[in-house]
Amino acid sequence: MCSIGLLSAERYDRLRSIDPDIVHWDLRRGIPFENEVFDAVYHSHLLEHLDRRYAPLFLGECLRVLKKGGVLRVVVPDLEIRVNRYVQLLPRLQEGLSESNDGLYSEAVAELFDQMVRGYGAGTEGQKPWVSFVEKLVRGDAEKTGERHRWMYDRYSVTALLTRVGFHRVTTMSPTESRIPAWASFYLDADWDGRVFHPDSLYVEGLRE
Repeated sequence: MCSIGLLSAERYDRLRSIDPDIVHWDLRRGIPFENEVFDAVYHSHLLEHLDRRYAPLFLGECLRVLKKGGVLRVVVPDLEIRVNRYVQLLPRLQEGLSESNDGLYSEAVAELFDQMVRGYGAGTEGQKPWVSFVEKLVRGDAEKTGERHRWMYDRYSVTALLTRVGFHRVTTMSPTESRIPAWASFYLDADWDGRVFHPDSLYVEGLRE
């Protein structure tokens, strides 16, 4: 596939590096593990891809598979940051649209809406037309591949959701701060040098008591 131009070398290598032990599962059906088996559950930039009606069910499943005293860590794009960025740009736009301001405005709006409305999956639209056509035919559009955002969250809505399904001491954290022991050493939200993988994200944790 790589040699005939369907996939770039980079994308082909990325596919080959996928861990074969990954469990393929529809999380709308729950989590395929027994009760109280994990000390921690972590998901990053996942919740916003679930239809809003499934969010309480999924978070309830996270609670179910945690041991008593276990920690759930949720990372999502932060709606509050994105809205504030958009609102703060508006006074500058009233002074006149410069090329710089126009670019910042377009980026701020895209951060709010692009993944809710995009048709092509990530990486497909920039391909040659015939490659894009084949990819869309095989993989489906952004809706089918699960790339679309179904909702956006801020600290208030995530806290309310976690509290409603039964989590306690729900707290907003930083990328390197967690109740999970030795969290920073896992390099899941930030690299060894402190570089954050997903800037403008929200980090929230809840406990099972």
